[in-house]
Amino acid sequence: MEPKDFSRALLASIKSENVMQEMMSVAIRAISTDIAPIFEKMESLRRDINCLVTTEIADFKTKISDLSKVIKQKDERISSMEHRVASLESAVDDHELYSRRNSLRLSGIAELPNEDPADVVLTTLNTRMKLDPPLMASELDRTHRLCPKTKDGGKHRLLLIKFTTYRSRKRIFTQKKQLWSEDQSDARLFLNKDLTKRRSELLWSARKLKKEGRIRDAWSSDGKLLLKTMNNVIHPFRSIEEIMLRASPLSEKTRGGGVSIFIRDNLRILEHPELSVCHDSFESIFVELPKGSLLNYKKALFIGVVYRLPRYNHDAFNNY
Repeated sequence: MEPKDFSRALLASIKSENVMQEMMSVAIRAISTDIAPIFEKMESLRRDINCLVTTEIADFKTKISDLSKVIKQKDERISSMEHRVASLESAVDDHELYSRRNSLRLSGIAELPNEDPADVVLTTLNTRMKLDPPLMASELDRTHRLCPKTKDGGKHRLLLIKFTTYRSRKRIFTQKKQLWSEDQSDARLFLNKDLTKRRSELLWSARKLKKEGRIRDAWSSDGKLLLKTMNNVIHPFRSIEEIMLRASPLSEKTRGGGVSIFIRDNLRILEHPELSVCHDSFESIFVELPKGSLLNYKKALFIGVVYRLPRYNHDAFNNY
C-alpha cells in the first residue's frame, strides 16, 4: 500500500465514531490510573493535617487555660500587694501625722535678714492674738522657715512652729482668728495645721468639690479628714475614691465650666478688648476671625464666649 493511501485510511479510521470513543476510553483509563495515587496521597495528607491541627489546637487551649490560671493568680497577688501597700502607706501617713500633731504653720510674715524665727513667732503671736497668758519661749520646741530660700525673695516662706506640748499648740490654734481680726490694718496672717502631703492633697481635692457645689464643706480635725455632703451628713475620708463616693453629681444648672480655644498656626484672629468683661461673677472674651482666615471662609466670623463661675445662678447679661 502506498504511503498516501495509508495516511488516508488512517485519517478515515480516526474520524470514525467508534474509533474515537475507544481512544477516549483508553485515554481516560490511563489518566485515571495515573491520578488515583495522587488523590490517595492528597486524602492521606488532608487527614494528617487535620489530625495535626486538632492536636495543636488542643495543646494551645490547654496552654491558654494554664496561662489564664497563672494570670488570675498573679492578678490576685498584685491586688493583695496593692492593698498591703495602701495599708502601709496609710500607716506611714498616720505615723507622720502623729509626729506633726504638736506643729502649726504660720504664713504671711515677712522674712528679714538674720532673723530669729522663735523671736518672730513669739512677738507676732503675742502681739496679734493678745494671748493671756502670753506664749513663752519654753513652749516652743523648734521654729524655722520651710522650703529653700528663693533668689528674688518675693514670696515669704512659711514658718513651722513645733510646740513642746499638744496643749500649747491647741491653745494657740483655737485663737487663730485673732491673727486677722478687723482691728489689724496690715497683712493678714494665717495659722494652719501641719498636715502631711497626702492629707493636704486630699483636703484640697475635697475643697475643690466644695467650690463646684458637690459637697457642703471639708475640713480636718486632729488630722482626721471630714466632709459634709449636700444632705448635711458628715463622713470621714482617707482616699479620693471615698470623696467621689460621697460627692453629688454636677447639676446642669450649676455646672459653669471653662472654655479653651485651640488656634492653628495659620488661623488669624483679632481681639476686641473693648467688648470683653472681667467681673468677679463672670468673664467674657470676644474675637474676630477675618474673612478668609478660616478654611478660606468668605465671611468674617465674630465669636463671643462667656464664662460663669460654678453655682452662679444670676442672669449675668441683665445684671451687668
